[in-house]
Parts: sequence; structure tokens; C-alpha cells
Amino acid sequence: MSNEKSPLYWSNYHNCVNLTVHAMLLKQGVNVEYIWGQSSLVIEEYEEYIRISPYHKEWPVFFNKHHGVTWHKLQFNVVNDYVEEITKLLKEKRTVALEVDIYKLPYCVHYEKYHDFHAIEILNIDGDKLEICDHYYHYHGYLKFEDLFNALNNFITYYSGTLPSIYYFDVQQHLTRNYNRSDLLEVIKENINVMKGAEIVKDKQGKTILSIGIKAFPKLKEMLMVVLDNPLEVQRLGTIGDFYMRLKEICHSRYNFYQLLNMYQESIYADKYRVLANNWLVVANLLLKIINGASPDSVKARVNKKLEDLFEKEVELINEMEKLISE
Repeated sequence: MSNEKSPLYWSNYHNCVNLTVHAMLLKQGVNVEYIWGQSSLVIEEYEEYIRISPYHKEWPVFFNKHHGVTWHKLQFNVVNDYVEEITKLLKEKRTVALEVDIYKLPYCVHYEKYHDFHAIEILNIDGDKLEICDHYYHYHGYLKFEDLFNALNNFITYYSGTLPSIYYFDVQQHLTRNYNRSDLLEVIKENINVMKGAEIVKDKQGKTILSIGIKAFPKLKEMLMVVLDNPLEVQRLGTIGDFYMRLKEICHSRYNFYQLLNMYQESIYADKYRVLANNWLVVANLLLKIINGASPDSVKARVNKKLEDLFEKEVELINEMEKLISE
């Protein structure tokens, strides 16, 4: 949600990066209600960590394929090069997104208290400071270059040499696009193929991911139950807080798919995705109770039962959507 007086955008159903991307594309005239069309499940397992996501494709690939939006990503080895590139892009009358560590953002409630991967939108340069929008923390104001350098350097240090990215978008191809029912059916088919295991999904190293779609549901529950039994010991699987954020992201994907279906007047199916989103949020909020001090044992049985019921609803809806694309 945005208004005419403020450049800020807010939605309960986007993480900080997607919220920033959504706001930037909205300003460029993109039909943003159509673009968030991934509602699947992928579990990538590595030696030191796991990744659980409702998104089977990287968003730049998905946007290009289905929406004619080119998502440019740039990284540099020298922090000063980020400033030079941002300055150049702003002169082209476009805004720029930048990844930073919130630990060094003075306006943020987590300033010098908490590290986290974050994204901001840069609107303009004014002397020794930048005009920015932090949509996630609802801040429109200024950030000094000194603070920007600190946030970038902290990102690189804290994330073990990972380089932050600059994002910007070209949308000319999208602006001439007229969506029709075949576009919806193509997106639905892609999601169903992933959920049914018919479409091969690869990780960033090009390896086939084994836990995808319907088959990933039991794996997700198994991992979460292990963490609830040993909340302080299972580092590879992540913390209860990590699982809370993962389940919220699955909720977001179902809600955004609900909005997509509504754009095509598929209200019956849309409402079922909205129900799924609410159910995922219920499970996430049970984990939030633990984060706020409740005993894991006090909610474990409810989490287990809710997930079982939720998985059944997911499978039922996938089967119904399969009928929709065959009509």
C-alpha cells in the first residue's frame, strides 16, 4: 500500500527485498499485481545449512520469462565503486536498490544491535548524503555516505566476503504487454509441475534439488520437529526464528498467488490460496509464541497437527488447479 504524498510502499506479504522491488517496479508503471506468481516449495540441503523457499526460480529469471522485466544485478569489489555506479544510475532518472547490513543503519531500531541482510531504495544524492526509502522499516529520509560505507563494509564482513548487490530494472518490454488468460495458465502450469515433481529444479551450483513440491512437505515437517525437540542444538537446520521466517515467506507466496488469481477473476481458486496463506501464518505464529517465551513442548503437538492438515489442503488445491489448466 502506498499513497500519493509518500514514496514509501508497505505490504505485510513481502520480505524486505521483494518489498523494495515491488515499490520500485510500481513507480516504473509495472502491473505489480501480476508479477509475484511463484507458490511452490523447495528445500535445498547443504553440508552447513539448509534453504527452504516457496520460490522455485530466481526472481530475475521469473520476471524476464513471464513479465518482460529485466532485473539487473551488479556487484563490486571496492565500496567506492558502488557509489560511482549508484550516481551514474540516478542520473538516468531511475531509482536503485542496494543490499546492506541493518547493523549500521542509524535510523533502524536494530542499529548496532542486530545483523541482518537488508535492502533499501536510493532515490537521490544530496551533497554528502543519500535520499532513501527503507520500505520495510517505513523510513523516508537521508543516509550519510559514511553510514552507507559502514553498512556495505559490515555486509561484506558479516556475510564472509559475500558482495552486496545493486538492483535496477528495465521495464520497456513489460509496458507494452497485455496479460490474458494464457499467461495465467502458463504460470499455474509451471507451479503445478514443480509441486508434482515434473519440472526439474536446480540449486545455484547447478545440482538437481531432490526435495521439491509435494515431496518436500514431509521433509519440512521432519526438520521443524527436530528443531522443536532440540531448539539450541541443531545449527544446520536453523533456529526456531529461522523457521518462523521461512513459514512466513511460504504464507507470503500463497497470498500473492491469491492476488494474482483475483486479477484474472478466478475468485474461487483465489480464496483457497488466501485460506492457505492464513493457515501457514497460523503455524508461523505458533513458532512466534516460542520466540516470545513459550515452551516448545506447549505448541509442538499443535504445530504437527496444523502442518498435517495444511499439507492435505495444499495437495487438494494442486489437484484442483490441475483441472483448471486442462479445461
